[in-house]
Amino acid sequence: MNTFKQYGYPVTPASAKKTEWDISISYIGFFESGGDFRWEQTSPMFCIHSVHKGKGIFKRNGKKYEVKAGEIFTFFPGDHIVYYDFPETPWKYIWFRLNGKNVKTALSASGITPEHPHRTTAKPGKLESYLHEISSVYAEGKYHDLFPMTAACNCLEMISGRDSRIKSFQPGAKSISESFISIIESQMNAAPSINEITESMKINRSTLFRAFISEYGISPKQYLKNLKLDKASGLLSKTKLSVKEISEACGFTHQSHFGEVFREQFGSPPAEWRKKQCK
Repeated sequence: MNTFKQYGYPVTPASAKKTEWDISISYIGFFESGGDFRWEQTSPMFCIHSVHKGKGIFKRNGKKYEVKAGEIFTFFPGDHIVYYDFPETPWKYIWFRLNGKNVKTALSASGITPEHPHRTTAKPGKLESYLHEISSVYAEGKYHDLFPMTAACNCLEMISGRDSRIKSFQPGAKSISESFISIIESQMNAAPSINEITESMKINRSTLFRAFISEYGISPKQYLKNLKLDKASGLLSKTKLSVKEISEACGFTHQSHFGEVFREQFGSPPAEWRKKQCK
């Protein structure tokens, strides 16, 4: 037998034609083994598997690696691959296919090479929650053409652990509020504080506050709170991540604080609210 469940989401055809991209995620899939999984193939693609549960064996061109939760294993085009799990430790993983002319270079920058196709993930929980986010976006089919490329880079940063907490602010291109929102939306997993962001933007909090009140009628603190709770409600209703994992993915320092803020906004604690959505 070879019992397992699998489903996934491809990038839209229009986005797939953006051949000028250096790297992008062209497909993301979810796999859950029944404990008797074994597969052998010659890989036609670059493909990363992020293991979240279980333990198994990955063989690449005859070299064997034991892969467990919190680790990744990677296929390179032309590799002879054999991989399987064990009945007592069935695998559950998310895998994604990488396309683009510079995939190998990008992988190497993240510490993933043909000689080292297996490694520990620096931020496994954040990577898992982000992969669920990507799948939700792909499933809806509504995203900017640059999203598959950005998603690929973000995933490799989370695997390598080299992601910077605050990216630089480019003055003149956007308003202060728009620039703040761009930084927050791209780095929610890193949970930067408002002070850290204003320092990176080289402005003070009062300047940011006035800009937000003028453009949105609310403070940046309230905007950030709303953004976190919107993301949290989406993950609660669309994924099976634990409340703790969602709390971390949405930038809350403590799960208890997340529960208090969520209840205040939605009238129920996160776990109870999730149950109501499933009825």
